[in-house]
Amino acid sequence: MSGAMEAAPVAAVERRVDAAEERRVIIASSVGTVFEWYDFYLYAILANFFAGLFFPPGNYTFQLLGAFGADASATWSAASTPSSSPLP
Repeated sequence: MSGAMEAAPVAAVERRVDAAEERRVIIASSVGTVFEWYDFYLYAILANFFAGLFFPPGNYTFQLLGAFGADASATWSAASTPSSSPLP
């Protein structure tokens, strides 16, 4: 790769984290995780209701798979958003 600029090494900046800040981060991430798992639990419990409400009648298996597929699609979309954000 002739003519390509090479990146200069970046010096790592050491930053001290005090116990209060660390505790705040742990509590905030734990609360977010609890809410997310509650959302998964609630959708799984109500999947029977959503299956009959949003998907065509006649085949209960298709209705239930459609409800779980919609949840999996939403979950994958939410999970892949942070990983794709640094991409151009």
